[in-house]
Amino acid sequence: QHELALRYNDSAPLENMHSARLFEILSDPSTNIIGRLEEATRKDIRKMSIEAILHTDNSCHFNEVKALQMIHEVHDEDFRQTCASFIPGDDENNWPGEDIIAIFGEKDTHDTIRNVLLHYAD
Repeated sequence: QHELALRYNDSAPLENMHSARLFEILSDPSTNIIGRLEEATRKDIRKMSIEAILHTDNSCHFNEVKALQMIHEVHDEDFRQTCASFIPGDDENNWPGEDIIAIFGEKDTHDTIRNVLLHYAD
């Protein structure tokens, strides 16, 4: 068994190692790009970074796809209406509408989309 698998109890060993390495790098004052931020902000960045890195593990793939499908199913009618209302060359500053912006602004939706994009970019 690989050393990383043993260290991280077979749970996303590469992703856990990448996350740990990121914060090892940030512990050096010469590379700590978040060091001057407020403590609460640093904690949020750490939490979000770890979550995003761990979601690049292939074991998350089907859960991410399912979560994205749920967003689509719940908001299908809103998405269809928004797509139907788009007129190329029209004032694109008002498209999409506030309702769609609000959907993508919901924490769960935002986090799911972020995790899916990062998973597929990995």
